[in-house]
Formats: sequence, C-alpha cells, structure tokens
Amino acid sequence: MALHWTRFSCPPQLPPLQQRIMGNSQGQLKSSRFEAALHTSIEHSLRSHNAAPQPVFSQLYLEKDVKPGVPGVENRVTGDGAMVHHPSQPVIISHNAPQPQQLPSVLSPAQHPQQPSQPPPPPTTDTRDVPVFPGPFPATPVMPYPPGMPTPVTSGGCQEVGFCQAGADIRLTELSDKQIDVQEGFVLVGAKSPYLPENILVAAVDKRFLPDPSTNLALLGFSGNCVGCGEKGFRYFTEFSHHINLKLTTQAKKQKHLKYYVITNKQGHLVRGQAIEWKECRKRNSVPAITSAANGIPASPGSGVKMTRPALIPHKLPSHKSDSMLKDDTSQPPLKKRQRFMSTDESLFPSVRHAHGHRVPLTRPNFVPPPPTATAHDSVFINIAGCKPVILPCHGNMPLFHGNVVDVVVSPLFLDCFKLPQLMPPVLDSLGILGAPNLSVETMALISVQYLGQLGTRVPSREELDAAFLKARQETGPRDRAMQPQPPQFVTVAPAQLPWLAKTAAATSHGRVKVIVPQVSLAEGMNEAMRQISDTHPITKKPLYFVIIHVSRQRGTEFCVVVAGPIQARMLLESRFSIPECFKEISYQIITGKVHLLHTHFKRNSTENVDHDVLLDEFSNALKKNVFLPFNGKKEDKIAENLATSMTPHSVQNTTPEEFKLHPVQIAVAMKVLSQVCAIADSDQLALDLGRFSKVDLLIITAPSLVLHQQTIERVAQSGLLVDLGLEENSTVKAAEKYVMRCDKAPDTQTKFENFVSRVKAYPYTLFVLIQDQAHIDINRHSFGAQPLGLADRYINCQEVLKSANVLTLQVTPTPYVLQTKKSRLPPQNEIYMPTCVNQMTNVPPPEKVYFGLQDYIKTTEWTGRLPLLRYDPAFEQAADTLLEAYPRLYSLIIRTYLLIRQYTSALMSLSGIKGTKQETTTEAYNMLADMVNLPMKNSYGKGCMVLLRIPSIQLALLAHERLRSVRDKLGLQYRFDVLLSSMTTEFSLDDHFLSRLQSWHGRDKTWQPKTYEDLADLPCIMILSGQHTAGETWPKSLRYCDLRLVNCGVLDRTTVEQEIGLVCQYIDIENIHKAVTVCELSEEEDSDTDDTEGEEGEPEASIPTVPGNVPLPGPPALEPIAKSSLLDGDTSHRDTLSSHSQPDMSSKTQSTPMSTLEMHLKAPVDIPLRDPEPSHRIPAMSSVTDPSQVKVEDQTSESSEDKNTFADSPPPVLRIDWKLGTDEDGDEEEDTSGMDMKRLQGTPPVILVSKAAMCVLKPDAHHSADRLTYFNLPATRDTVWVSAVHPSLQPSMSNEMRSLFYRQWMEPKNYHYDYERKVENTTQPHHPRRLLLCGPHQVGKTGAFLHFARVLSRMLIRLQEVEVYDEEEINLEDIASLLLPPPPPPSPSAKWPDFELINQMSFDATVHLGRLSQVSPIHGTNMKPKSTTGAVERPTTSMMMSQYSAHNAFHHCDQCQHYKDIQLPEAQQARTHRFTFTSTMYGEDLEMQFVIPPQQEKHFVFNHSTGQLESMLLPVISEKMQVVSSPQQETNLAHNNNKGYLETMLRTVSTDKGPNAIKTPIFTPTSGRHEHGLINLFHAMGGAKHLHVLVVKQTEMMLYKKQWPNHILLVLPAVANDTGSGAAKFFIKELAYHNLELERNRQQELGVRRQDVWPFILLLDDSCVMWHCHDAGKQEDGKDTLVTLREVIEHVESTPKLSNFSMFGIRQWTSKNYTRSMQQNFSRNHLHNMVFINVDLTQNVQYDQNRYFGEEVDFNMRINSSKFVMCRFNQFSVMMKHINVGGQKEFPIHPKSGKTNQEISPQQFVCAPDSEDMTPLMATPQYLLEKYLSCMSAEKLFPLAVTNPHCPVLVVDYYIDLGPSVTVHYASSKPHSVNSEVSNLRFSGLLLYMVDSFVFAEFLKEFKFMSGAKLCLISPDRNTLRRQVVRLELEEQWRFRLRDEFQTANSPEDKPLFLLTGTHVE
Repeated sequence: MALHWTRFSCPPQLPPLQQRIMGNSQGQLKSSRFEAALHTSIEHSLRSHNAAPQPVFSQLYLEKDVKPGVPGVENRVTGDGAMVHHPSQPVIISHNAPQPQQLPSVLSPAQHPQQPSQPPPPPTTDTRDVPVFPGPFPATPVMPYPPGMPTPVTSGGCQEVGFCQAGADIRLTELSDKQIDVQEGFVLVGAKSPYLPENILVAAVDKRFLPDPSTNLALLGFSGNCVGCGEKGFRYFTEFSHHINLKLTTQAKKQKHLKYYVITNKQGHLVRGQAIEWKECRKRNSVPAITSAANGIPASPGSGVKMTRPALIPHKLPSHKSDSMLKDDTSQPPLKKRQRFMSTDESLFPSVRHAHGHRVPLTRPNFVPPPPTATAHDSVFINIAGCKPVILPCHGNMPLFHGNVVDVVVSPLFLDCFKLPQLMPPVLDSLGILGAPNLSVETMALISVQYLGQLGTRVPSREELDAAFLKARQETGPRDRAMQPQPPQFVTVAPAQLPWLAKTAAATSHGRVKVIVPQVSLAEGMNEAMRQISDTHPITKKPLYFVIIHVSRQRGTEFCVVVAGPIQARMLLESRFSIPECFKEISYQIITGKVHLLHTHFKRNSTENVDHDVLLDEFSNALKKNVFLPFNGKKEDKIAENLATSMTPHSVQNTTPEEFKLHPVQIAVAMKVLSQVCAIADSDQLALDLGRFSKVDLLIITAPSLVLHQQTIERVAQSGLLVDLGLEENSTVKAAEKYVMRCDKAPDTQTKFENFVSRVKAYPYTLFVLIQDQAHIDINRHSFGAQPLGLADRYINCQEVLKSANVLTLQVTPTPYVLQTKKSRLPPQNEIYMPTCVNQMTNVPPPEKVYFGLQDYIKTTEWTGRLPLLRYDPAFEQAADTLLEAYPRLYSLIIRTYLLIRQYTSALMSLSGIKGTKQETTTEAYNMLADMVNLPMKNSYGKGCMVLLRIPSIQLALLAHERLRSVRDKLGLQYRFDVLLSSMTTEFSLDDHFLSRLQSWHGRDKTWQPKTYEDLADLPCIMILSGQHTAGETWPKSLRYCDLRLVNCGVLDRTTVEQEIGLVCQYIDIENIHKAVTVCELSEEEDSDTDDTEGEEGEPEASIPTVPGNVPLPGPPALEPIAKSSLLDGDTSHRDTLSSHSQPDMSSKTQSTPMSTLEMHLKAPVDIPLRDPEPSHRIPAMSSVTDPSQVKVEDQTSESSEDKNTFADSPPPVLRIDWKLGTDEDGDEEEDTSGMDMKRLQGTPPVILVSKAAMCVLKPDAHHSADRLTYFNLPATRDTVWVSAVHPSLQPSMSNEMRSLFYRQWMEPKNYHYDYERKVENTTQPHHPRRLLLCGPHQVGKTGAFLHFARVLSRMLIRLQEVEVYDEEEINLEDIASLLLPPPPPPSPSAKWPDFELINQMSFDATVHLGRLSQVSPIHGTNMKPKSTTGAVERPTTSMMMSQYSAHNAFHHCDQCQHYKDIQLPEAQQARTHRFTFTSTMYGEDLEMQFVIPPQQEKHFVFNHSTGQLESMLLPVISEKMQVVSSPQQETNLAHNNNKGYLETMLRTVSTDKGPNAIKTPIFTPTSGRHEHGLINLFHAMGGAKHLHVLVVKQTEMMLYKKQWPNHILLVLPAVANDTGSGAAKFFIKELAYHNLELERNRQQELGVRRQDVWPFILLLDDSCVMWHCHDAGKQEDGKDTLVTLREVIEHVESTPKLSNFSMFGIRQWTSKNYTRSMQQNFSRNHLHNMVFINVDLTQNVQYDQNRYFGEEVDFNMRINSSKFVMCRFNQFSVMMKHINVGGQKEFPIHPKSGKTNQEISPQQFVCAPDSEDMTPLMATPQYLLEKYLSCMSAEKLFPLAVTNPHCPVLVVDYYIDLGPSVTVHYASSKPHSVNSEVSNLRFSGLLLYMVDSFVFAEFLKEFKFMSGAKLCLISPDRNTLRRQVVRLELEEQWRFRLRDEFQTANSPEDKPLFLLTGTHVE
C-alpha cells in the first residue's frame, strides 16, 4: 500500500546517540513505552517511501522523558531556502555512501505543499538559521499523518534546550525585553547548558542558597522557581535541571551550572551580570587543541564532546577512525564508555534510506541554539584562518557531512545558477539565445573559475554569474538566424580536459583561486581544501577560493567552490540571514558582553595607551561646572552652567509656517491618476462605475512611523482637503487624525479601519479611496510569521476592500519593485510614475524648484574640482576591515558601529581641546562634527545644522545614543548641540533648553512639542535614526550630513539603496542655480604637463553635472579658480600651497596616487556665471551658492591656525568645506551673517557618506566589467527571487513601464509575500482592477499628489453629476399676441388643462421658436425674418446638476435601477425576436420589422397560444371606468381560447385603465449611434413607475443596443432604413402604432371594449431628454422652475379633457434666457419638438417624410395643421435637452467614394450634371446630399430672386424643406380639404416641387402667381419620372427649360441618385 501525502516533514528525531546504543543514563529499559515506540515506527514506515522499515529497537532505549515525535523537533529552514540542521557531531565528509543522480533541491517549507488544515509554524518556534547540513539534502520526506488518522500521543513535556518542560522560553536573549515577577527573597540567575554554550537559561533561585557576598558561603540545598511557566517549589537541583532541560552529561550540581546573576540595565533589559562567586570554584580547564594525524585540524570547542578530534574526517579509510582518538583529556569519561558513542563508523549512525539508495544520518534532537549567524558558533577554522569556510555547491552530488557541522556552512548561492530552465522560443529570442545550445557543465565550470579569478576582493554574486553564463550563451548563438548554429569549440570541452583548462584559467587570478582535482570524489577535494585552510604556515599565501572539480565516468563532472577568504566568507554568511535575524544576533552579542572585546582592543592598541574614559573624566573634572558657550560667540569660550541655562536666543521674525503649496508636477500627476481612474471606469471589466458616486471619502494608511503619521496628518490639515470633500467643516489636525491610520497593532488603528469598513458598507454611493503610503515596507502575509508583520495585508487585502465596488485602492511607494512580480495584484496599466522635473510635462509653467535625487548624487561623483556630495571614507573602511579580520566572531555591524562611534567621540574630544585624540578619528567625521559644533557660534539665534547618523539596529543605536550623550555632557557641550534618538515606533525627546529654543523660533507656547523632523529645522544636533526601514519622512533643510556608513555594508539591493539615500533627496530653489560656461581650458600639452603625478591616462575632464532641464547641479563650495596667466607667468604660490593637500579618492585605482588640489584645478574648467561680464575676477562656479571664503585649505604649517585654535591641532591636510562667512581666521566675528549661512545651508543638498561596498556599486570604476554588479542591475529587493537563472539584466535606458514589465516577467515573490499564494495562470482576472500604484522618487512630492488626486476626483464626481444642457433663447417672439385670436383670457391658476374649443379657435403659430432652428428658412406669414448669414451656429449650453428624476445613459449604475437596465445572462439569452410584415404604401412593398422582447417585458404583448407568435402590443383604454360588456357572442369568442391565464390577462387588461403600467402611453425612443450615451434609462425619470418603453433602432445597431440594454424592448427597423435619417424612424413608429391600434381594437372589441375606447396615443421621446420642469406663473413669481418627473408630465397630459380630439401634444424646451408672454399662457398652438404625444388614430393619413434627415418635425407640424387637426403645447412644462456630441446621425461625413477620404468636398459638388465625366461620386445618400445642397446653395444657384425678399417667397408644395435662412418659403398643401392661407396678393419668386404626388395637378399650380424670372426646381427620384411630371403638370406652358438645367445628386447609378430640373418662369 502506497500513501501519497506530500507535506514536507522530517523523520522523527531520536535521542542522543550515546543513549540510543546501549541504553539510557540510568541503564533502565523503558518497556512501558514499548507500544508507543513500536506504533510510531510502524506509522513512520507506512508513510515513508522507503522499502525497508525504520529500525524499531533503536528507539526503545530512550533518554528519560524524551519521546518519539516530540512537537517542534524538526528541521529549520532559513530565509534563503537552505535546510538547517543543528550541531550534533563533528563534520565528517564521506563519499562511500551511494550517491543520488543529482543534487537534491533545497526547499523552504512554503515550497512544499501543505495540507489546507495545517496552519503555518507558530510564531514561538525558533526558526533561526544554523549552518547548513548539506547533501544528500535531507532524508526522504516523511509523509504526514493523513486526515482522520490520530497523531501519536506522546507523554512528558517539551525537550527543547532553552525551554522548560512546559514549553516556555527561558533563554536570556528572549526574555531580555520582558518583565519578570520575582518572588521576594529570590534573585534571577543564569544557568549554562552544555548544549547551549552561547546562551544563558534564566531561573529564579532563593538567594539564601547562593554565596554570601562577604563570605562566599552558601547554605546547602536548593530552592528555585521556573520563570518560564511559573512553576514554583523545586527543592532539588536535579529535579529543577530536569525541568529546565539542562541536558546534563555530568552530575547535576548547582555550583557547576549556576554561573551568573541576571540584572536589569538602564534601558530596562535583562542582561548578564557578574559571575556567581562560589567558594573554591575551580576554573574550567581548557582543552588543548589536538591535531589529528590525518589532517591536523583542531577540535571544535563547541561540539559538546569532551574529546578533541578533527572536525572534518574523510570517511573512507579505517585508519582515519583510529586517528580520531589519539589523546584523551583527563576530564573525559572512561574509554569504554566513550567508544560507545564516539565512534565514527557509519553503521553506528541511525539513518533512513533515501529513495535513490543512499543513507542519510538522523540528527539528534533539534535543540535551540543561539542566534544563527556566522559568529554564533565557534568553528575550528576561525582561530586558524579567521573565518568559517563557506561551501558553494555548484553541480553534482555533494558528499555526506557528519559530526560538527558548525565548522563549515553550505550556502545555496550558486545552486540555481546551474539549473537550466526550459524557456519558450519568444523568451529565448528576447534574450538573444534562440538557437544557441545549452552550456555544458564543463563550460559553466570554466566560466565560474574565470569569474572567481576576476572578482578580486569583491564578494561573489549570483547576478554576476548569471550574467556571465547568459553572455557566454549569447556568444554561442548564430549570428544569422537562417544559418544552423555551429557550436564553438569551447562549448564542447571534453570532461578530461576540464581540470587542465580550469587550472590554466585560475593561473591569472594571482593566487586568489586554486583548483583542486581529487581522484576519488569531492569529499577528498574538500578534505584537501580544509587541510590547506587550516595550514598555519606563515609564508603560505592562502587562496580566497578553492574550486574542487571531480570528473568520473560514473557520476560525470562534479564541482563546488569553497570560499576561504575572511571578508568574502563573512559577507556570504551574514548575507544569508534576514534583517530581523541579524538584529537578533546583534542583541545576543550585546547581552553576552562580547562588545567588550573592542573596548579592550582600542585600550590596548591606542597610542600612548590613551583611554577615552580616563581622558573624559579628567576633562570633565577640569571644567568645574563650566560648559562651552551655547551660541553667538567664540567657539572656545566657556561659561557657568547656570548662565548657559538662562541664555535665550533672539526671537525669529516671520514665524508663520509655510503654506501648503502644490508643485506643477504634483498637479499634473494627480490629473494623470484621475485619467487612469476614468480608464478603469470605461474598461470592459465594469469594475468601477463613477456615475453612481456623488461623494469621496478616504483613509490614509501610513507606515508604522510616528513621525510619518504626524507628518501626514499635518499635510492633510494644511491642504484643506477634508473641507473640499465635505467630510469636515474645519481643516484641523484633530479632524485629520480620523482619516490617517498607522499600520500597527494599536487599538485605535483597528477601530479606525473598522469604522472605515462600516462606512463602506453603509454608503454605497460614496467612493472610498484607500491610500497606502510607503506600500513597500510591510509585504508579509498576515498568516505568515509573527506580528507585527502582515498588518498591511490584513488591511488592504481584506475581502471587504477587495470585493467592495465603491473602494479604490491607491498604493504609494518610491520603490515599487517588491509589488511588481509575476503574481502582482496591480494591473500594469494602473501604474502611474511621477517625474522628477516638470519639464517632462507639457503645458506647465516654468519650475520654481528643481528636484535633486539619487541620480544627481551619483553624477556628483564625477566632479574633479570639488568634493562630491556622495562619497565614502577610505580611512574608516580601512580601519573597519582591520577590525573585521581581527575579530571574526563579532558581527560586522557591531564592529563598524563601535568604530564609528569611537571616531565621533574622538572628533568631539579633539574639537573640545583634548590633545592626542584627533589621530583616532577621520577627516570626514572631524569636518562634519566641526560644522555642527561651530555653526551655532556664528549667529545670535543658536541655529545650526543637523548630522544624521543611520544605525539600523535599535540595540546599537541605544548604545550609540547613550555613549554620545555621555561624551557630550562630559565635554561640556550639552548646551551647544543635542543628541537625539528616533525610530519608527519611538518618539524623540529634546533637552529642555533646546525645546525652549525651538519654541522661540516657531513662535509657539510652552506646551508645543516637535513631532516631525521638519520641526527640528535649524537645531544643531546629531540625529540617530534606527530601524530596519525608513518611512519617507521629510527632513529639515538644515540637514547637512547624512552618515550611511553603517547601512549596506554587506548585501545590497536596489530597494534598500534607494530607500536609504532617498532620505535626503529634496527640491532646491532654481534661483540658487545659474547656468555656467567654461571660459578657460588648458590645451592637451599643458594638461599633460600637469598630469604627471597621476600616472593615469584617459581621465575624463570635469564638467558641470546637470539636472533635467539643463540646469547645473549645486555643489559644495568650489575651489577658487586660478587664472591661466598666473600659472604660466610662474606664479607658483598657489601651487606650492595646494599641492600638499589631496582629495579623498573615489576609486581604488587612485588611492596610491592621490590627485593634488592644484591638479584638480587644472583638470577642472574655470566657470564664470553668465551674469558677470568681468573675467578677471576669481569667481566660483556658482556664485549664489558658493563663495571663495567658504573654502579653506588648512596647512599644518599655518601659524595663525595653531595660535588661534585653543582646542587642538589643525585637522589633517585635506580639502575642507568651511561654512564660515564674514569671519577671519581668528574666529572673530565681523558681522552677523547667520542669515547668509542659513540661506546657503538650505540651498545646497546634504552630503552623504556611504560604505565602500555601496560606493563601488553606485559608482564603479571606469574599467569594470560589463557583467559587474552595478546600481542598475542590483537585485530588486530581498523579498523577491529570480524566476530562473537565465534572465536578462536591467538596462539603464529602460523606461519605467519597461522596467515594470521586466520585473513582472522575471521576478516572483518569496513564500512570505502576500502575493505568493495568488494563482494568476488560470484566472480570468489576474489583477485587481480597482488598485492603482503611484510611484516616484523619494521626497518628490507624492503626498501632495495623492491628496490633490482625492480633491480632483471629488470634483470630477460632482462634474459627472452635472450635465451640459442646451440653454437656447426662444426666437421670433415678436407680435405673438396678434396670433392669439380671440384674445386669451387672463391667466388662471386653475387652468391646468387646455380647453379644446379655445385651442381650436386659436390660429396656428407657424413661427419656428426653437433656438436650434434659427438657420432654417423663414415661413411666410410669420414674423420670421430672413438672414443673410449661413453656416452652423454654436448652440449655447449651461451646466446643471442632475436630480433624482433625471434620465441616464448606460454609464449610470445604481442598486435601484440595476434590475431596470440589466438582467442575468441566462435571461438575456432567452430574449425572443419576433418578426412581422406589413405593407407600406410609401415603399410599395412588404417590409419586415422585428421586436426583440426580453422575458421580463413579455407582459406588454399578446402572443398566440398555439403558435407563440406575436399578435399585438397591449394598449389600455381611455375611460376611467370600463365595464366589460358580456354578451353571448363575446362569451363564444372567448371560449375559442382555452387558455385560462390568457383570459385572466385580458380581463385584467380591460378592468383597469392603465393595464400593467402606471401610465397609458407607450414610449418610443428612436435612437442611433448612442447605445452608450443615449438617455435611455428612464427609471428615475419615471419615479420607478412601470411603463412601456420601446427603443427604435436600425438593424446594423441592433446587437449594440441589445448588449447594452438587455432588459429593454427593441423595435428593429427594416433594412431599407439603415441609411436613412430620423424621418424614417418616426415614419415607421407611426405606421406600427396605427397598425397595432387596429389590432388591439379588434382584439379588445371581442372582449366588449368599444373601438374608440382603446388608447390611441403614443409618445415620441428624444434620446437626449434629461430632466423635466414645471413652471406655474401663479406660484413662481421669481420665474424659477420646479423639477418634476416624466411620469408627472405624462399623467398630466393623459388627464386632458376631450383627449381624443387633440391630434398632438407637446411641451416646450427649457431655457433660462427669457420668460415671455408665450410662457404666460399655459397653452399654445404652435410647433412641437423633442417630446411629442401623437394621436395615431386622428393622424393616420398624415405621415412623417421617411426620406428626411432635417426638419421632419416642422414639416410634420405643417401637415398636421393643414389637415385641420388641433395640436397643443403645454407651456408650463419644459424639458431639458442634454448636449450629446456623439450619435444622433444629424451629420454624416461626406467624402469621395474612391480616392482620398480626407479630400475636402464643397456643397457645390453635391449636385452635378447627369452623366458628367467630371462627377465625383460621393459616399452619402442622395436624399442627404439633396437636403444639404438645398440648404446651402438655394440662395445662390436655385432661387436668387428670393434672397432676403420675404414678400416674394418660394412656393413649396406639400413639403417644408429648408432652403437656407435667406430664402422665405410659403407652404401650401395640395391635399383635399386642407387649409391654406390666402395667396391672391402674393407673387412668388420660385417654385419647389419635391417628390410630387398625385394630388398635385396643373390647375392647382395655376392658382399661384410668379414673378418674371422666377425659378422652378422639380425634384424626382429618376429621369423618367422627372419628364412625366413636366408633361403631367403642363410646366412647359409657363416655364422654360434647357438641357443644361437638368442635374442629379453626386451619386453613382447603383446609389439611385435624385434628379433636379430647373427652369425660368416666362410671362
């Protein structure tokens, strides 16, 4: 039976070896646990892949209370994926065991799938790393217990060393920060366990049983309590030692194991105190180092074994086993006992068998060691070689390691480099290796040797090796893709040639690389390497790297690398651990007192045995209660301390805080973010509906930094954002606190977020913006690891935020690389990058400030005439390297911190006048502390500069803070400057006198406290900033120096580099920078003459670095230019003075030959600002920033400096930046120049000091290899890994978008990343659509940008709630009263409905009053005046806020109308299409129309029960109360339909006046091209009332409207209407309505309803009607309208008395321009537009012109009036028409049918002569061309006599057609019984016969009189009809025609052009 569970696990841990072989220490057989052990073994065998079961009986003789399967006893896994085994036996390298085929992969726990029910490891489990137990890496994974199977139950308690039996942690390193309650009479002591040599177990012991301080005597006995679990009353030390798991191998005696007292230090931490002085306590005898005869390696002192033997023994020869026991110490147990468990025979090691056959030894119980760093465990190699060797497995099978594995460390650094992944051809092509063969193992080995040889003293890097492999593979690829690749010679290196070639390649490494070629296996080569490493011969130069290569036929080529260089091995060891693990190691070494070694070192090695503490005490005593003068005086003056306390600075004017001001780049970026939000809303994902939101709310989550939190609150309060958003009435700090949240575990934080989530749920129409600032800091999963990690994941990735449609997440970060992975939640298109300069943006004003960032700092390293702003301290680095080599056990950060603080101390002591201390500091430390100490003496305000010291470790920062403050106080400088300590979670506190000084500067009261770093502006201080991360806080302008030498001294990544240097990036004023030109340069000959001392060629000339926009960079004061003439004339005074001073070198190549200051002058150009025309003066490069007096070159021979300086000797000979202005060398102040000093301080960026490792990456030397690690190809972050070893390098020329795609393709998150578990391969939505990323450089202004974004987002939402409506003044309103016949009665408030008789007596007002028709032809008989102007007139609009009764387009979504617009997909697919055919007399053929009816809308229709065919659309009845007339005939008719439901529906229809709807009138909306923008959603306009709404669309647009409006009824027009205008749609609507009316009359007549009672009205509603108003002249005297619903308007119209007598109803268009007399009348009889009620019964014989594109409403109104029908307009109602600039098909593009589509076509080309060769066929319908031609060219071509001649109009018969605004027309109808006006006195200037029908006769035309020369225009569909009409109408009698007077529209014959015939009237 095979069980296939795959959770990674380790085999059950066994007891120590010596107790598993021959029994336990008591010699008792644990038979009582036989069944448990047997059961565990059987279960283990069943769950294992091994064929052979585990040995059972080796587990039967168990140590006391050690049970199999103890929880927590398992392998550890480090952060970099290496398997961890804790020290057990001395390391034995063996090759005899069968080897697997390849090196097993090293996996972390997250890389092995776990059961869903298995939680992650608890936070209490110690997961710290220990040197790796390599291959064959771990034994076969043991299968976990399957679900449902009970876990074996073990008796007893926890057996972990460092924990008590109850499982509580009792280690001092873990209890140092905790408060322990100690019983009265008890004290805390520390016990030592042999299995935990580097830590202390804390216990509480009765002090009576401890030695008396005076006599050292102690009572016999013991009484102790456990501080872990709290158990008390242990009376025997043996029992107590068992409880605290001391794991003793000797007699349990308290004197031997209770070693130290445990005390509390000043910081409240538990630390080791003095040793317990037991009487006659013998010191431990040191075990002499015994060298094995086999390899001479001393034993490991920390192995826990009393016998000394070799640490590494090749397990292959029997003699080696006997060599391991040459000598015994007297303290060892007898030989017989010792040999039982000291033998190295492999058969004695219990093991499990691997699936490949080799055996893997089982380790001892996993005891908890000290923190696992390179210095945690002593290795035998540390004392010999100064390092612990690091083995880098490369390829092949690693040998077995036995014994004390702490001697070496195995790192998987290069393990993945040799794994060649399978990549797709497109990826290979992008890498340039498509067609290139894979590199062989031998080739990769040669490249590795060459790479190690070229490293020099640098640390190996995986990225560099990957790049080397990729470059080699690119070189092997074919140059021509068409050619087959031919593998080069070196690719096919024979394995036998590899050793010789490798040694040849290593020969050029100058001894740094040595190749070892063993004959048997890698184990032999490793033993040889270890032997050479342990060789103590002083003459032998040891290699830095050993490359072990073994070639065999059976196993192929195997090789690995052993790193033996002290610096390289240390860096590799320390780089393997995470930052928290490093901090833990630092804390451990501080607690255990190892830092005291450095104090002893300096005390022993300092010159003249100078002890700083002694000197400080002597100097402090000499002061005698005096201190140095705080400010405004000479720097050496001293005063009494009480006087210094009472000194107050002068008050500062203009204390008003700087107003919140946005830069142009911030405004532009905010608009860019807003644009992307709009793009999200417009995307097809429908993830964000901006139309539903009316308000913006926000919550800002900041990093857990108190300073950043307070800084953000102040920014929000200053910006006034909360008032603009309507969230608060006043913009105060207290109000802003509710909207800014720290990402920590504070209770108020959780409360704020819960309130935010509750608001999200309570206000669905509010758009909430969740902003996470510094999003890169906490990316841990909330379920992974211990708190406080994962809090950001808990907030921004919670389900309430992810799934809420009204939450928009904006992540803000300067380093987005950790968020740009293969599994990123952020869509790539949602990334917005903030530029550093406004010149990159368009349409912005010139910048006032220029950003100075990381790239600008790097450019300053190219300066040769001045000190760069970014540099490192060579003297410090040299001293640090010396200490690192001398103390390999100490952590490097501890050494560097101690050294730096000592140099700070020495500098302060030297500045205070203590001699002999200057030589113990460096120039950089001395200069920057001198500036800080001396600057307050130059002004009366006490202002100075800030020095920022970055110490990541909080423990080291505490020590540094305490030491510097102590030194400052002893030197009497406590009133000169302050020493502050700050971190993310702690607030900084100032001394009282400095606090009062700040309060005076800021004009604040005594209660004010500084909370941000900006509040510390101008305060002289040393700010110590601790913590793993910096949170983007803004620093004051007075920050002058930033010391980052303690950061990035080991492993570098791009995020950390940018984060640390970004601390001081800032904007600088553009006014402080002036463009400079070079006016003096030396020739090549002169330049070469002065370059002799350099010894280098090709040195680049100095240039002025510039920032974007060609603006020179500011810099420190430049050297005073030396005129060329003075040098040539022999003036060597400057040369002699300056040549002795050297510049600190920035690269290693110039360290031996420093460049003199004179040479720097000769190399650098002499710069003169453009504004100074006098070249004779010596002016520095930037006069506004620098001054000649600012630079002071100090000489040791200067008498004045020695005489006047009372502190100490002059500083070492360097170029020093001196900020003095207006002072002489004596220090006497000439004038108060503090204002100039402060201005210059704030105008120059700070100086940054970095480590040498960081400097080599930021500024590599000019000759570095292309594959060398630089700033651009650094690893992005520690939290991501490369997808594969084959990956390209990031290029500096890549844009931000390309860089993002690069990281998304080649980086993936680590297992603790909150994106790690995301699955993006098979998901339809791999990214979160409502998440955005705003990234930009540090301090570029991202906070202001996202605050402004929230403001403009709110404005946009308000703007979305506004609508642009037409506000056109009604035209032609003169003499309206004359048309009202008889005179209207006075307005009455009760006249709500029109009186039919009164309206019928009114004359029809044919005047067109609609403003949009101001350019149409005037109608004769009205007051319309002809106009000479033509062309389009811009229609005025105004913005109106949308109301709750507005109509909406497709972009509106809300919960109320969701069911109205959308339906589920299955229901949408069930929508049925019904076709019906009717005969049209106009078209002369049967036309087919379609109804698309969704299931929910079928209630409005009647279907045939048997066939399901659509019969009619339901119509209500007119009368209010209808009774069903029952008759036998009706009952018979009803019986024919046996559908009971159908009968009930019909009875329900006739029993109510409105049917299923709230209104009676069906609404038809013709629409085209506006499926998204048309106002089709009438839910809110109807007040939610049910209604029948039909969309009338063309066939070509049916699918668009069906998709956008799935719950709407669609009426699809026939195919002939696809190219027609709005006239055709209205024509078919009216035809269909009348046809349906007849069907309903017939159907309802069968039900007893009279035919005339069926509702005859329909409503034609334009798709741009948005809101409706009601104006009551009797109530609204101020002329304001009241918003009403469309339902109220329709119901009011439907309630009109004698409704059936009216043919049409309408309302006016809204306008705010005028309220004239027409509005004073509630009703009028004139033209109706936009919203028209049509009585299809009365107007059945009056049709819309189906061919019309323009003016169809006026034409239809004229026809209705001429047919004697009464129409009425309700003037108290008005409709707002929205301006929609898309669709509507009012205008069509006209372009040639062939040729250039962008060719301009004039209206004259719309018509041409028939069959003309010059005709250009146009892509437009003939009717459209005709109407456009008539409106544009009638006055010029057709009717010239009618131009501006209203008394002689043009006669138009049966049709109103627009002939232009200058031509007046007279409408006449030829229909029988029509009404025409009197024309007997009129003489017409023209006649237009358009599509003449049969009612027009010759006699009818002869009734009209025409002027002489009047023009005729006859229009027919074809030429034959044209000629027949001429004959039928006898036109040739009065009109003269010519052949050339015949025209046609410019259409091709297949388009059926229209023909025109013109003629001239003859008398």
